[in-house]
Amino acid sequence: MSIAPGSNTHTQAPSGAACLCNNQPTCSQLGPLILRFITSSLMCLLPLLGGGAEIPQAVLPAGVGVNIHFVTGHEKDLGLIAKAGFKFVRMDFGWSAIEKRKGEYDWSGYEELVANLEKRGLRAIFILDYSHLLYEETVTSPNPITGEG
Repeated sequence: MSIAPGSNTHTQAPSGAACLCNNQPTCSQLGPLILRFITSSLMCLLPLLGGGAEIPQAVLPAGVGVNIHFVTGHEKDLGLIAKAGFKFVRMDFGWSAIEKRKGEYDWSGYEELVANLEKRGLRAIFILDYSHLLYEETVTSPNPITGEG
C-alpha cells in the first residue's frame, strides 16, 4: 500500500499499525484523541460561558464567638469583642466559685456578666464544669509513663 507524495488520501492501516502517511497515528486512533480533546476543552471552558451560578457568600447564621475567662470587671474587653463582630462568648461556670458552701449558690458575678453581654448584643454559652471539693476528693492520675502520682 502506498500513497503518492502530497496526497490527502490514505489507506486504513491494519489495527495498531501506523498510518501509511508519514507515520501518524491511524485513523482509528485519532477518534478517541479528538474526543478527549473536545471533552477536556469543554470542561475547562464551560464555567466561563456564563449562565453558571455564582458562588454564594459565606454565611455564619449564629456568627462566631470567643472564649473568655472572666466574669466581672472587663467591660472594655466585652466592648472590643462586640466591636470585632463576635456574636457570643463561651464561659465556664466555675462550680466552686458559685457554691462556696454546700447548698448556697451565688450567681451575682454571672448575672452581672449576662447584663453586660446583653448591653452589647452578645449571647453566652455557659458550661458547668470542673469537680468540687465539697462533693469529691481531689483525684490524681498517675503519669502514664512513669507511674508516679
